[in-house]
Amino acid sequence: MSDGEAKAGSAPWGRLAVSVIAFAAPFALARVRLPVDHQKLAAGGAGEAPGLFALGVMPFLIGSVLVEVGALVTPDWAKLRYGAAGRLRLRVASVVIGLAVAALSARVIWGPLSADLADDKGALGIVIGGLTLGSLALFALAEIANRRGLVNGFVAVAAGGLLANDLGRAFGLLLSSSMPAGTGAGLAVMGAAKLGVFAATFLVLRSPAAKAGALPVAVPTPASGVAPLALAVGLLALPATLASLSGDKAGAFWIPSDLVHGLAGLALSIAGAILLSRLLHDPGRLATIALRARKDVAPREELEAEARARLRAAWLPTVAFAVVLFVAREATRRLAGFPLDVAALALFMGMVVDGVAEWKARSSFPGLTVVWSEHRPFAAEAVRSALAAREIAVHARGSATRTLLQFWGPFAPIEIAVAPDDAERAQKTAKRALRARTSAKQAEAVTAGEETPAEARSLAGLALLLGTLAVVVPSFSGWLVTKPPAGPKLEAGVFALSAVDDDLAEPFAGIPGALPTGVSLKPEAAAGGPEGEHSVTYARLVPSEGESLDHALARVKPWFDAVALPKGRRFGFGLIYEHNEVKDAIEAVGFRTYVLVDEPITTGADVLEATVVPPAPPDPKAPPEAAEEPMALVRISLGPAAADKLWTYTREHQDHRLAFVVEDRVVTAPVIQSEIKGGTLAITMGLGGRAASLAEARRLVKKLGGR
Repeated sequence: MSDGEAKAGSAPWGRLAVSVIAFAAPFALARVRLPVDHQKLAAGGAGEAPGLFALGVMPFLIGSVLVEVGALVTPDWAKLRYGAAGRLRLRVASVVIGLAVAALSARVIWGPLSADLADDKGALGIVIGGLTLGSLALFALAEIANRRGLVNGFVAVAAGGLLANDLGRAFGLLLSSSMPAGTGAGLAVMGAAKLGVFAATFLVLRSPAAKAGALPVAVPTPASGVAPLALAVGLLALPATLASLSGDKAGAFWIPSDLVHGLAGLALSIAGAILLSRLLHDPGRLATIALRARKDVAPREELEAEARARLRAAWLPTVAFAVVLFVAREATRRLAGFPLDVAALALFMGMVVDGVAEWKARSSFPGLTVVWSEHRPFAAEAVRSALAAREIAVHARGSATRTLLQFWGPFAPIEIAVAPDDAERAQKTAKRALRARTSAKQAEAVTAGEETPAEARSLAGLALLLGTLAVVVPSFSGWLVTKPPAGPKLEAGVFALSAVDDDLAEPFAGIPGALPTGVSLKPEAAAGGPEGEHSVTYARLVPSEGESLDHALARVKPWFDAVALPKGRRFGFGLIYEHNEVKDAIEAVGFRTYVLVDEPITTGADVLEATVVPPAPPDPKAPPEAAEEPMALVRISLGPAAADKLWTYTREHQDHRLAFVVEDRVVTAPVIQSEIKGGTLAITMGLGGRAASLAEARRLVKKLGGR
């Protein structure tokens, strides 16, 4: 964001190295943790401490956007949006607000850690101060990269941090020792989606509709940037976010897999692309800027007509780009288990386009000098036309990135740079093009853009403010209130909560022929149902001599599949544990059946976070005969919609059993004693000893993408 002269003679290789370091920094620093008591966090179930740089530069980018919106809405601030002095004041305000946002974020992140670290004096200060300073350090790195690199430093650091999450989740699946079924296809979908986003971004930035013709009027494409996607996702997530924050159930409808979600998102993306294009590229404003840039080129009426034609031509590539982004996001969310951050991918491609252009420009003119910083892509095109008319070679640094960000990228201006010998003449031309008055009617205007009536500008500012809040509230509150999933959401077979049908007392009634070897039928008491406590029959399977548990189950599975159960019911199998007196240990000796409802209450796709709670050490004071060996737990947090569904089910089905199913095995099936609120569950893993229990818990959490 530098005004003035760039350092003459800066080697492109050096600038490339600076940009690469800025982009790679989030990857390299991801494992640097806050200096707090990690053992207490692990014992309490919170897992590892947050990363020192977990907030990234996002607080400062949010602060920058909020200040920009405030400046647009507030008349006294509006004039500060144009000119170096006013921009500097807004910049200072955005840094202050960014620090406040970072501190607030850190304070909320402290919430889940406070119970485990309550006894540590200074832990609160370490968390808040560490996270805030970590964000400030990345801000400083971005500022350096912005001045000394090939591309905008803030975009490089932010894109690096966002893409690190996607790459980490993909590599986590590839390196897993036991990838779930469908992972290969999911990764293929992710790869295809990334290629599609890269191609669409490259093509839309080079669209012929974005180039100025004989008249100095242009609408750079995509004319709405990536904002339609963010707006659609934000609006769709807003009801569920508000419901989760208020405890209301209104957001339960907005389940991500719902068909309405996809159709509504697509419609919002298309509508947003058209409306934002028109809002950000008013033909009257484009004509005024063009008239200022080249006064004698054409009458104002002709320029306005050209601006309207350019805007109509830009709609098709802009809408197509918005559709590609939304479809790529939905395809990866549905088929790969989690949505790619397609906006980050698009910005990455924009950054590459800018980097290549910067490399070529600095290779031709090593001493490029920045003469003007512009925040409106269409105005930068007008200045380029004005300088070209005076035979001044010009390089618009960062134009692709800012076109993708549009109004929401005040941290990434377009910098007009020329050769040193042309700097003075170019600066005068730029000032005249963007700040001069062109007619008596416009003489009262003190800043660019004031040719639009005040009422219309206020409405436009209010619309942009509401749109910004619609995007910020869901993403920012979700970032603070609940930690993002550490890994992909997987298929239902990895984890599910399923109802046990204890109303079916005799599932094996009328079966023909003898039972398979090792299978016996046993009665057990079951609560619930219209008659209260009653007897139900389950099947017990014990392997033959020398036969493994898995082989025994595979042998008899076809027989169980042939048993005629009511529609919508299936058998689930859970391990049976007994005490081995010879080994003096609890071990699995066979399987037993449960009749499960086909439609699960929740699945692995509903899991927000999964963490291992290590087993507590045994009580040394307890007598050996009374001591029970503690086992590891898996603590699972569900999303708002799933938590609400579980709460409703447990409230209405007390005294019924609820099966915890892991990879198609029933781990436990406790009787529902009371309603379960909040969506937080704990599963005791196995009875084969502390070590085996802990290993099993870690394996499950790894599959659920937790830690």
